[in-house]
Amino acid sequence: MRKRRLFLFFLLLGVLITTVSWWTDSVEPQIHTAPKYEKESLLPVLLKKELSPEDYDAIFKQTGLARAGVEQLLEENRRRDILRLQDLYYEKIDTVCERYCVIVHSERIKDGLNRVSSKRAFMPAVRTGDILVTFNGHVFGWRCGHAAIVTDAAKGVTLEAVAMGRTSEFWPIEQWATYPGFVLLRLKDVDQEKRDRIADFAKENLEKIPYRLSSFTKEDCSGDAIRGTQCAHLVWYAYAHYGYDLNSDGGNIVTPQDIFDSDLLEVVQVYGLPVEDCR
Repeated sequence: MRKRRLFLFFLLLGVLITTVSWWTDSVEPQIHTAPKYEKESLLPVLLKKELSPEDYDAIFKQTGLARAGVEQLLEENRRRDILRLQDLYYEKIDTVCERYCVIVHSERIKDGLNRVSSKRAFMPAVRTGDILVTFNGHVFGWRCGHAAIVTDAAKGVTLEAVAMGRTSEFWPIEQWATYPGFVLLRLKDVDQEKRDRIADFAKENLEKIPYRLSSFTKEDCSGDAIRGTQCAHLVWYAYAHYGYDLNSDGGNIVTPQDIFDSDLLEVVQVYGLPVEDCR
């Protein structure tokens, strides 16, 4: 009887390990999506006096830079930055999967910080108050992802709740260049002054907040009552303070996917994700 129980125990343990391994491996193809079409010259398009919707679409497919980002860089006469971004968009990369907090994994580009010289290279259109989301983080087969708010674009600083056991803290935006995929999002139809105020609120009220998974969206957003946060909750909280609810599914817990799906946001730039999913 005892041998039979031991046999069943190890059989179930083996099935569990196999299932978890399969579930974890199933997310690997989602690490990075490279363009499946040939690189084309963008100079003829960028030299036009006025771009058509088809032109914006062509630039998006070749660089990951959406219309909001393209218009911004063209207004600033930064066509060269668009071309540099195209080179990075088509650059072949190698990735490594790193483990955090025992069960949490995150993919990174090997030697990622050496692949760009500055934030202007890999994220040329970033502005204060913008939101960053990556899905290069997973717990077994669930891609939980990560999110951050840009608190100072000129200095290249984000505010993030990174992991359990740590408080929210400021990070250099350059570390986002090490993710094999990310999306840069911006609040629609709101001027830069308002986005600056949201970022300032985050800087003044949301640093050094303990990491807590059970941080709910049904709470006071004055800044006085917050006792814990997690990455997506921190971003949600800063915007909710000004009346913008980025929790797209309306649930009690907000995730990076919920922010990514929010109709209040527009895509500025995407890297390593399918462009058809980021329109």
